Amino acid sequence: LFVGSIEPRKNLDTLLKALDQKPAAWPLVVSGAKGWMNAPIQDRINAAGDRVIMLGYVADEDMPLLYGAAGLFVFPSHYEGFGLPVLEAMACGTPVITTNVSSLPEVAGDACLLVNDPADADELAAAIRLLSGDEAERERRIARGFAQAARFSRSRINADLLAVYRHLLEM
Repeated sequence: LFVGSIEPRKNLDTLLKALDQKPAAWPLVVSGAKGWMNAPIQDRINAAGDRVIMLGYVADEDMPLLYGAAGLFVFPSHYEGFGLPVLEAMACGTPVITTNVSSLPEVAGDACLLVNDPADADELAAAIRLLSGDEAERERRIARGFAQAARFSRSRINADLLAVYRHLLEM
């Protein structure tokens, strides 16, 4: 599963190149609205035929079902301000592959398999092969994902924010 707007910074093109190297055990399901400069990426999706299922935009309330049904979640973004889809996938019990750039390592913690170079289709394909073929590794990543996602709960964020406000008032 890939979730995100169809635009260059989300790096769907590299994921499609990695998919070309991996035997199709599962199709790639893409959920996301069209973003900027999407035409070349859309052409690659169309050329992939039945190896890629393009859903388009999926409503927020339907996303947990989509994440939960996925064999794995791949988010090879070049840049993210936070990386909410990574957190959502972990909370739904889906093992995650993402990149070791911008905010993503902080969100991922030790739960996700991190790809060092977002532009390296070989490295991404190897990560996909590993998590789609090694059940023990998948289970370990799922367990770590639940623990990592719990660190970002709404109540925890609210408590941390309240602590910051109290500290500022004491200054």
